[in-house]
Amino acid sequence: MLGTMFKTIQTARAPKESDLINFYIAIEPAYRSINWFALSQNLLHEEGEECCRYQVSVYRRYGQKLGLSPPVYFATILDFAGSDKKLNLLTVKYIKNLCCNVITSIGFGKGTLSNHTFRHRAMTLLMDSEHKRFHFFDPDTIVQMLTFDWFKYNYICHEQPWVCDLYPVKLEYAVFCYMGVYIHSRQAVRDVEDVDYARFFSLIMPIYKVINWFSFSEAYPEERGTCCRNQIGIYKKFGQDVGLSLNSYINKVLDFSSQNNVLNLVKVKYNKNLCANVISVVGFGKGPLSRETVKHDAVFILNPNSKKKLFLFAHNRLREQLTFSWFKQHIVCEEQPWICNDFPATVRNLTSDENSKSKQVEL
Repeated sequence: MLGTMFKTIQTARAPKESDLINFYIAIEPAYRSINWFALSQNLLHEEGEECCRYQVSVYRRYGQKLGLSPPVYFATILDFAGSDKKLNLLTVKYIKNLCCNVITSIGFGKGTLSNHTFRHRAMTLLMDSEHKRFHFFDPDTIVQMLTFDWFKYNYICHEQPWVCDLYPVKLEYAVFCYMGVYIHSRQAVRDVEDVDYARFFSLIMPIYKVINWFSFSEAYPEERGTCCRNQIGIYKKFGQDVGLSLNSYINKVLDFSSQNNVLNLVKVKYNKNLCANVISVVGFGKGPLSRETVKHDAVFILNPNSKKKLFLFAHNRLREQLTFSWFKQHIVCEEQPWICNDFPATVRNLTSDENSKSKQVEL
């Protein structure tokens, strides 16, 4: 932690002689619990990366001079609520051997993202000081994906669990996000009923969280990450319009059996610096495999949200290796275990030759 850094006058309060000593008294017993260690090169030798002249100097510059008393500034330091904090500062260092931008510091607060330079549009890497946690972000979506709540859950609370106890995390996305069942051919002849949507709402509302079927519709931004107009729209197009009753469609939504479910859709974004097809969407069902924007001679990478793993698949063995049983076992059931309890995943062991082409990398 580097402290709270205000840039504009907060109040008309005049500095007092006792401010700095009072802030010292407040921060000295608390700095370890928020990982606020001295990073000043001038003080490292004397303070051993700990406390407290550096922290006092930060308060003096960004608190006292801008009209904040020691208790008020101290309260901002301990405020880990994420409702109004957005990514607004990002510094990176491009590492040529890794072909990615490594994040060296980040800031959350008000205002738009500034002070960032992405090299070659490469993937952006965030890792902890011990190199035990790695996460990759696309430069085009990093503001939406690297939220304060996400950072708090994946980094801060690993070292300081009390933060998430006092300030619970509300993530807008999960390890995987279900998108419904897409049926393109007519299944039956059925008359549309006026109460279809109301009944579908009553069925999907209690269960959308247990199958990770969250709304990502741009038409309903207020429902992002929740329910249910987006889900109702999917039912209308791919259930009601092809003749399926409510119960028939819901039964298909809740059917996670592996039988007759093969990989039939993969959407990717080719990353030139990684020389890989980064998977964003997969679909399982019947029919041939549809590949969108795939560079055919590159490997496929699957990097689920919030997980510490990368999964690599050979470009010419994707459908054989990325099966629905494998996807359930490694992705779906880690977050929703009931699915594998009700629909067991059977994954055959890879031979040594196959294993070299479908690797799992712990990060």
